[in-house]
Amino acid sequence: KGDLTPRATQSNSKCCETRSDIFRLITFVSDLPMRLFSLVWLSIVTLAAQSQSQEVNKTFNNPILPGWNSDPSCTFVKEYDNTFFCTVSSFLAFPGVPVYASKDLVNWRLASNALTRPEQVPELYRNSGQNEGIWASTIRFRNGTFYLITSYVSWYEGWGPKILLFTTTDPYDDASWTGPLRVENPANDIDPDIFWDNNKVYMSVAAGIYISEIDLSTGAAKEPVKVWNGTGDRNPEGPHLYRKDDYYHLLIGEGGTETNHSVTIARAKELAGPYEGAPHNPILTAKNTDLYFQTVGHADLFQDASGNWWGVALATRSGPEWEIYPMGRETVLFAVKWDDGGWPVLDEVLGVMDGPLPPTNRDIPGNGHWINEPDVVDFTPGSEIPRHFIFWRPPKTDLFRVSPEGHANTLQISPSPVNLSATPEFNPERDGLGFIARKQSATLFNYTVDVSFQPKVENEEAGISVFLTQFQHIDLGIVNLPACSNESLVPKFRFKVEASGKPNITVPEIALVTVPKAWRSEPIKLSVSAISDSKYVFGAAPASRPEEYLEIGSANALIVSGGSGPFTGTIVGAYATNNGGDGMTPAYFSRWRYTPVAQKIDHDTLFNFVLLGNMSNVDTSIGARTTGAAADFAAKHSEEHPLKLYGGWFCPFVQRSWIVLHEKQIPHQYIEINPYKKDPEFLKMNPRGLVPTLAVPVDVKGNEQRPLYDSTVVSEYLEEAYVGNNYGPHLLPEAAYDRARCRLWIDHINSRVVPAFYKFIQHTPEKEYSIEKARDEFLGHIKTLTAQMDSEGPWFLGKIFSLVDVMIAPWAMRLFLFDHYKPGGLGIPSEGEGGDDEAVWKRWRQWYDAIKERQSVKDTLSDGDAYIEVYKRYAEDKTNSGVGQATRGGGKLP
Repeated sequence: KGDLTPRATQSNSKCCETRSDIFRLITFVSDLPMRLFSLVWLSIVTLAAQSQSQEVNKTFNNPILPGWNSDPSCTFVKEYDNTFFCTVSSFLAFPGVPVYASKDLVNWRLASNALTRPEQVPELYRNSGQNEGIWASTIRFRNGTFYLITSYVSWYEGWGPKILLFTTTDPYDDASWTGPLRVENPANDIDPDIFWDNNKVYMSVAAGIYISEIDLSTGAAKEPVKVWNGTGDRNPEGPHLYRKDDYYHLLIGEGGTETNHSVTIARAKELAGPYEGAPHNPILTAKNTDLYFQTVGHADLFQDASGNWWGVALATRSGPEWEIYPMGRETVLFAVKWDDGGWPVLDEVLGVMDGPLPPTNRDIPGNGHWINEPDVVDFTPGSEIPRHFIFWRPPKTDLFRVSPEGHANTLQISPSPVNLSATPEFNPERDGLGFIARKQSATLFNYTVDVSFQPKVENEEAGISVFLTQFQHIDLGIVNLPACSNESLVPKFRFKVEASGKPNITVPEIALVTVPKAWRSEPIKLSVSAISDSKYVFGAAPASRPEEYLEIGSANALIVSGGSGPFTGTIVGAYATNNGGDGMTPAYFSRWRYTPVAQKIDHDTLFNFVLLGNMSNVDTSIGARTTGAAADFAAKHSEEHPLKLYGGWFCPFVQRSWIVLHEKQIPHQYIEINPYKKDPEFLKMNPRGLVPTLAVPVDVKGNEQRPLYDSTVVSEYLEEAYVGNNYGPHLLPEAAYDRARCRLWIDHINSRVVPAFYKFIQHTPEKEYSIEKARDEFLGHIKTLTAQMDSEGPWFLGKIFSLVDVMIAPWAMRLFLFDHYKPGGLGIPSEGEGGDDEAVWKRWRQWYDAIKERQSVKDTLSDGDAYIEVYKRYAEDKTNSGVGQATRGGGKLP
């Protein structure tokens, strides 16, 4: 509506428990060993169970698109089964222009990438600035077609953003995205928005907001009109237009994408203006606050199926210090109240939010990666590189091959002539960069990959990197270098930091460690863990012997925050290079594992990716619910009592403590802890959130309590503290030697039997060890224990039931899971088929038959189907539980 007059001026801008005392710290520990890190259970804020009512406020956590996902734009499409679609900036990452889909605003899946063919934007091959490429986009749906308008930005030939318009009728298919149509950009600006009005199509751009009418068939654009310059702050940009209540509403960002960032809005009766700013602008900001989420701005608004308004924006998890934020700018969600005739009111961006969420729904088509899910990638023959993996600029495709001949289940990376820092002469299209990665999506994470690499020439190198830009990255490589004593070449681990993009910070010195000879003929597992929000730890181990882990180096996340990458965020992955030499030896990467561990959502609060799987794959029906006999026993001990056991019904370690309480007839209160929503009072007492936790009264009235952790410690405490006629019999013998012997075999259970149980249950066909090996190892440890049992039986000590029986009982009661999930089942021989071990297995069956009927064991078990449901994640080797991860390779309990 109205006349558009030409603009006058132009401006440019832009499980259950751990036994290690190291985890007593609840804040961000700077010296935590990498291989134990996945067991950290810190302060937890968890997902609220999703109600089925669309109108009831429900809790969700920010960011909804964690990791480098900046400048979001979203739209709701009723025609696509009430699905929300969002896109974010991708800069030099390729594939680029990702589109995510969700039906509940919480669970997000990669639907497609609009930019998957280098010929779509060949300018990305240029060896230009690290912050160039595809900037902010807008996604909209109209008449059966998705429109995604964005800009390619570069200073390669002077300032001149190129407006690109992608379209598709199938947002779940990469190949269906057509274009881009190159749209004229007479305003010579960025952040395009697309808007339909009165059968015409308009594009608004920034900085300073200009509107042009455009032709979708030719890309032609009419002279731009400047309609609003914001409220007076710098860099008015990121425009989005909305039609509501007979007004045109113009939403923009101001203040620059740093700590002064904000969201402002204006409205007009005519599209060309004049625009009146909201009286309470900015309507959203974190500037001049101590909030953890900073740089909030560049927002977009949309409605859901019920008419509720929502908004997304970018934000940085840094606090007002704005120093450490390796994941860069991320996408956050907030509820919006927008009354008829009024101005929108936007909720302040926090880590924990409320809003009228749609019902939980993960029914999203396609094979895209779910945000927050781990990577379990084995590069099987016939498979493709996962769609959420990215390259830095379009790749030279012949550097990467999945399962090449003779190297099944690997990704071959041939060495690029430049390393990750490259050189001024680097030609991306000609040379390529032998680097593939995925976004860091969690504050705390573990990343491991096995590499088979036999370098022949000096300076050949293969390794892993936490990468922000070519001027800021942290690398651990296996590199062929001269030996210290002579000129012969030996493989060495080299830990190296590139920080030229941030020249004023102190970085660690290069660390060189010769690869042990015993490791050189087999795959080596390289690993990096973010053990806090500010520290990465790099290490290595033989893939088959993780217990030989060596920490090689560590670095501060400050190195990969800002600097030459103020608009991007960290990615984590694998590389191969000859460092400018003549080497051509490829590296073979296998068993790619990225596991999110925890998300920091406030200054001192971590959101844990729950005990039984990752956040986005949580079955919220698996929570605090004992069943069967255990439910009855829990109900009998639900009344207030100064001695409290906090537990989880599924946890075998908790069952140990529960059995002791039952056997000793100790009055207590049992409190079930939901692994998805741990009570603040529990976390206050035990910030690690571990179960079992025993709250022990330390004064006569029971008003003061102190916690004990670890099922073995808890069980022995109950045995020693509750004696006399009022309690059940002792569970350890009186003689000192006999007590010591019991403890010896309890240690065998903890260090041998239990880890082997998890190694067996978590076996999958792609494992390096066979299921037969896992079965034999587990049964071998059972036989060793059984051979030490009193010959008369039925218990370990004969007629006396002891803590040794207690310690193994929970896992004995879960043996049926092997018959349910594993080919060949448990494998204990039937009566008369034990061969030379017949006597041992006969004794085992005697013990097993007795333990099944022990009342304390029966009363603390839930229904078998419940365990089948829970242990499915273990059987598929997808669990993120602390115990599951620690024992995944057969290692000891931590």
